Amino acid sequence: MLEMVRMTSRVGVGVRERLIGALDALCEMTQDFTDSAYTPHHHREQILDFLEECRFEMTNLIQPDDDSSDQLRSDGIE
Repeated sequence: MLEMVRMTSRVGVGVRERLIGALDALCEMTQDFTDSAYTPHHHREQILDFLEECRFEMTNLIQPDDDSSDQLRSDGIE
């Protein structure tokens, strides 16, 4: 999915929502899966930290570029 985002500079709202929903579901499943006696606490923390970092990076990748849309609007006005 992230390759798709990298290849297109702008994604639609529907794609953005699906990507965020998929990552949220992955985070939820991972929290449930790692919450067991078989997963050491420090491994669980590392996994969850990595997922949070992935969520942050993906959010940065798929954020709409407000500056360029503002620039387009102001160019049209002048």
